[in-house]
Amino acid sequence: MRNDLDIRKDNCYKGNVPYQIMKNLLALLLVIGIATASINIFSPKNGSVYYIGDSAQIIGNIESDRDCSGPASIIFDGKILEQVDSAFNKGSAYTFDSIFNTRSIKAEKRNHELKISTQCFGDTSSKFFVTDVLEINYEINRNQLLLGEPLIITAYAVKKDRVNNITKITIEGNDFIDSANYKFSVPGNYTVVINAQDQFGNKGSLNLSVEVSNLLIVTAKADKNLYNPSDKVWLELTVTDGFGRERSATVKISEINRFYQINGHGSISFDLAANIKPGPTPISVIASVNSNRGEKDLDINIAKVPTYFNLSSKDSYLKGETALLTLDVKDQVNESVANLVVPLIISDANGAIVVNAQISGGGSYPLNTANLNSGAYTAKVFYNSKEYAKQFTISPASISQTPTGITGLVTGDTGTWSLAIGALALIIGVIRYLQGKRIEAKL
Repeated sequence: MRNDLDIRKDNCYKGNVPYQIMKNLLALLLVIGIATASINIFSPKNGSVYYIGDSAQIIGNIESDRDCSGPASIIFDGKILEQVDSAFNKGSAYTFDSIFNTRSIKAEKRNHELKISTQCFGDTSSKFFVTDVLEINYEINRNQLLLGEPLIITAYAVKKDRVNNITKITIEGNDFIDSANYKFSVPGNYTVVINAQDQFGNKGSLNLSVEVSNLLIVTAKADKNLYNPSDKVWLELTVTDGFGRERSATVKISEINRFYQINGHGSISFDLAANIKPGPTPISVIASVNSNRGEKDLDINIAKVPTYFNLSSKDSYLKGETALLTLDVKDQVNESVANLVVPLIISDANGAIVVNAQISGGGSYPLNTANLNSGAYTAKVFYNSKEYAKQFTISPASISQTPTGITGLVTGDTGTWSLAIGALALIIGVIRYLQGKRIEAKL
């Protein structure tokens, strides 16, 4: 805070700027004329504050609305400091320093009153106060800090023009003059003391509270509830300190050992592995600012995705034999998928569909070939616009023999069985007939 005294010291006697302004104002008043008489005190301004050792400059003017002469006085705290006989012309304005020789006053600590009194125009007064308590101004980067973040303070007393002013800043027993740059070593609540003193004995003191925290809070939200292997995961992150203020931080996704930089709030992404295990997968988001660390754990759900299909059976079957088709399905980590049901279509060599059914992973489909024609067949299963095929053939039934005789009949249709039994009976009858004839001839 700068008072009238500072302005007066800085400006009044450097080129006499206020005086020149007054002269210009006086010239203007002469042009337009002065309607009423007035006594104006510009300094010391009514209600202003000064300090021990200050000189209160006496600045003002008297505006005359008539020709008049008589005594004019400067009265300070009821005592006449100076009295002069003055003549005033109508329409003129007179500065105090053109009337009086007294330019300033010094005062002790208390309330004071300066009065300008004239016989012609009455009097006007200004009340001001002199104190020995310096007002301290300061600038601070913030009073809520993360551990490791510097506290930066600049402090000065109001009377900056005093060369001998000393402003001392005390932090944890360490003293700094006028400014401080300090880092606290542990979290906690601290008091910073600022003291000021000048060569006239004016003093000031100020206590500042500073909070230091090592708390970082991380919030994270995934863009989806369920992911497939190799999907891109987007996380929306916010990092705040223990005071609720967003902080620029380094962020690490521990599972993939990757680092990111965010400015308090932002989105990051990473790709899932192709062979990631299905089910809830824990993700750790770790944020750090200096030595401060915050962590957020969340689960992202990974789908069980079929990646391997194998439709198997024998390569050939005899008509009437049951063809068994088996479907083996595995996921991204080569584990069986048993609950997946997919379409199954079996068609002949001409593309005609003979079976339109469903088959499940780990399951089988039995195909009765008795009513199917001999030839080539193709079985297909379908999943996600892809098809997986198995080809096999159906052959007519036949009799299989060994050197010791007939070992068995391969299954066929009912007509084939009848022909085979009839042929066998005929052969046995012929053999027995020939054996009987041979016996008769011997006799």
